[in-house]
Amino acid sequence: MKTARLVGHKPPKTPVQQAARVAWLAPLLAIFIMQFTRRLQEEYPGGVLIMGCIAIGMILMGFGCAVWASATGLRHGHKRLLIPAAIGLAINGLLIASTVQSFIYVRQLAQARVVDTGAWIPQGEGWYVDRENTFALRLHDRWKPQKIDDPQTVLIALAADSFNGSLIMRVINISPATTLDTLIAQQRQEADSEFYLDVVGGGKITVDGLPCRYIRIQRTDPQKVTTISDMYFVISAGRAYNLILTAPKDVCSHYKPIFTSIVESWRVLKAE
Repeated sequence: MKTARLVGHKPPKTPVQQAARVAWLAPLLAIFIMQFTRRLQEEYPGGVLIMGCIAIGMILMGFGCAVWASATGLRHGHKRLLIPAAIGLAINGLLIASTVQSFIYVRQLAQARVVDTGAWIPQGEGWYVDRENTFALRLHDRWKPQKIDDPQTVLIALAADSFNGSLIMRVINISPATTLDTLIAQQRQEADSEFYLDVVGGGKITVDGLPCRYIRIQRTDPQKVTTISDMYFVISAGRAYNLILTAPKDVCSHYKPIFTSIVESWRVLKAE
């Protein structure tokens, strides 16, 4: 006995139609997970691996669903399947390519040469390695490093452009009682004592597996020129490393990706 279909009632979607939808929804969810993971990294670094595996699983699932839906659409001529499947293939393909590129970069870092003392020595163009002060940075290809005659300021690098960006690395011998909180408090006190300095931000990250604190200071000189300085502090083996990245406020967006790559490349080497 046949039953009449209710007016306005849509038949349930077939599995391949569901797959076509998953093909583009899964990578979008993966992107959301990865963005959420970046915020999670500061407080729960252990959860990054779990969330990353979930995101990769979503990407692979979306890619598989896109391939299935595309093959079915081409075989049976279902154009409604081909459009979402093609979108899914494009998004998942880009995400997979980006993931593979990141994996290759990490593998290259892991294969970096290790000397007999155990000090990690980065390889490749753009690396600035200071074995005496046990740190390494990967600078932008147009930045020019300079060493100056100062026992604490061991590196200055200036941007070879018209935007006046700069990098300073200071390495200071400290007492065992000195903590990151102590360094941040001293920097805040210094900023509060100067009328042209204002603390406008700060937070916690991880640098080469070590805890790192940073503070953002806004400086306005008598000529009304405002600059932003991000000051990062790391403590290792009785030394305080202070990385200072500075740029005029109106061009901070230009330097943001450059500064981010420099901080992510920062390595604290073992003493030779």
